[in-house]
Amino acid sequence: MLRSSRYRGRTPSFNLVFFSILGIALICAFAGIQPLASAKDEALSWAQGFTSEIRERLPSDTADLPDEEITSASEHPAQISGRVVIAEKVIAYYKSAQTATRMELTPPEGKIWWVIDISVKNIAYEEEILASHNRWAIAGTHVYYAKSYADMIPAAYPMNVSIGQTGETTFRFLVPDSLRVGETKLVYQTSEAVSYGTLSGGERVPLYDWDSRSVIKEPFEDYIVADKNMKLRTIANWEGSERTPIRFNASKSPWVVNWGYEKVSTIESTFYIRVVDEADYDAMVARYGTGWEWGLVWTHDYWKPDKYGSIIVPRAGRFVIMVDASGLNWWVRIGVE
Repeated sequence: MLRSSRYRGRTPSFNLVFFSILGIALICAFAGIQPLASAKDEALSWAQGFTSEIRERLPSDTADLPDEEITSASEHPAQISGRVVIAEKVIAYYKSAQTATRMELTPPEGKIWWVIDISVKNIAYEEEILASHNRWAIAGTHVYYAKSYADMIPAAYPMNVSIGQTGETTFRFLVPDSLRVGETKLVYQTSEAVSYGTLSGGERVPLYDWDSRSVIKEPFEDYIVADKNMKLRTIANWEGSERTPIRFNASKSPWVVNWGYEKVSTIESTFYIRVVDEADYDAMVARYGTGWEWGLVWTHDYWKPDKYGSIIVPRAGRFVIMVDASGLNWWVRIGVE
């Protein structure tokens, strides 16, 4: 090509030449001219595969769903399935060094508990299938992993399933209240492979007992409220014969404590019941080594010595119901509207 005499003695610009050649190559590739078209197809295929692999390994609770279709269960290295119970609240007992504490696992606003009974058959995983919270997930528009509650209540029951064996476990997931069972699938993932399974069920219940792995049907019972009789929904109850501190997390107010006792000793028997703020109780124990000295002054104090009676607590929050008893068998229950 002839060049102007003005530029004939100059070296052509590298950038101009390079991007001109690149532009011509791209036009030829997308126009279907070989071998540039084949090279373009191979490059796009590699990029898509790399992106899918990265997305599958995202550890976030709301990671994007891997681009993989669920076909038959036999194509996965494990057969997995789960039945869902949707619980508005879960109760569990935290076994501390001193006493078992009843904890109410109340989900934050907009969330709900999914308790899933999972069945597993290990077909081809060389490693044991474990009930590990970072291996199991619920996949819908996002992926949700199980988590322990305040590092005290585990998110699953232990399970180890070797190749060729079967097993069962129960998981607890915190998911959006809008999530629907029919729009999700169960996922088990390791460095070996990913297995998918179906979810069924979806019964919604007010309360689930994590320790017994069963639904609690809250009964409506007769309560004494001040000087009146009322039908209230029983949300917790205890029985005993000795001095007992009962920790209780009230998620709504007001709530009513009812109690009663029967004497079993002809020598001596005593009974007092008091409801105090949990923070006050823990502060007294830390300062004096006990919370049972009745001379202590409490910030909030509701107490009664009667054989049968009620305490109305007008506030939500964390409390300790202090039952001081000897020589008798007692019961305590809590009711709400």
